[in-house]
Amino acid sequence: MDRVISNMLLASGFHGLLVFAVLYFSRKNRTSNRIFSFLILLTALSFFYLMDNFSESENIFFQIFGYIPGFLTGPLVYFYVKSLISTKKDLKLKDAVHLFPALLSLAGGSLIPAEIFIIAEDIQTFIYLYFSISLVVRFRANLPQYVSSLDSMRLKWLYLLLISLFLFRLYSIFDIVMVFWEIQIHPILDFLSLVAESFLIYVISYFVLSQREIFDDVFSRDRENNSEKYKAARLGENRAEMYFDRLLVLMETEKLYLQNAVTLKELAEEMDIPPHLLSQLINSRTGNNFYTFINEYRVKRACVLIKEADMSRTTMLDIAFESGFNSKTTFNEVFKKMTKKTPTEFRRINRP
Repeated sequence: MDRVISNMLLASGFHGLLVFAVLYFSRKNRTSNRIFSFLILLTALSFFYLMDNFSESENIFFQIFGYIPGFLTGPLVYFYVKSLISTKKDLKLKDAVHLFPALLSLAGGSLIPAEIFIIAEDIQTFIYLYFSISLVVRFRANLPQYVSSLDSMRLKWLYLLLISLFLFRLYSIFDIVMVFWEIQIHPILDFLSLVAESFLIYVISYFVLSQREIFDDVFSRDRENNSEKYKAARLGENRAEMYFDRLLVLMETEKLYLQNAVTLKELAEEMDIPPHLLSQLINSRTGNNFYTFINEYRVKRACVLIKEADMSRTTMLDIAFESGFNSKTTFNEVFKKMTKKTPTEFRRINRP
């Protein structure tokens, strides 16, 4: 049995090296994927370390891997989140300061009591996870100003990764407290915790590969300058009226809201107006952000289609797509939020 587990850990380590190579050489989200690839590499090294401990061979080459990953996990997760959702994706030389604890642990980790070493790792990781989660929360709060569909940008898998890593570190602290109180925990629990954390990162790597680029260059520049330009540049009343009339034509006549992934930038280009001024115009004239503004038109169209369509031949998914939504889940969610009824309830009331 021991040999089987050792072989499984060894195979998982080599699998991690393969995933590392795939992510590192991926052309999509290059900076973000390369950062995450090193997190995968650390995971692979952790499997080799576990294999060495389990087999009790105490190979010095594998033992080194036990000191490095803990102090690098937090910084790498933070760098990944920042590069994925921030407009400033490239790492700077000053960011190297985040790697000093890992270098110190490699140089003197064997001189520090194991309990203190692990607690220091966990505290550092907690700090980085807190800032990573804060970045995601702020990103999601601001996103409705720029896009009309959140499906590919909800980043639920990223929340899963961050919260799971947080829970794993809580277990690690709990484990140390139990040792301090001289309460015995079966070693298999520690083993399973480490393996579960590592496999989680492997699974998340699928979503990392699938995640498309969130910001393009034009979008990024507008987002960086938005706060200053929003305050400094304003449309005069006459120009605002002209642009708003043009906006209504695009919505009501040309029905641009039927483009399921239309963004603030794309609509601004259609109107030949800077995105931050279009956002300002929508906010001041309707009291809504871009996301709500576009989806109100989609819901209105959906209501008309539900009342008029032959529902024996038309499904709610058809209605969703024909209204500009790109998924039934989002359609149901937005429809209920705006009408206080589900699409099915609305149909039942209006199609007796």
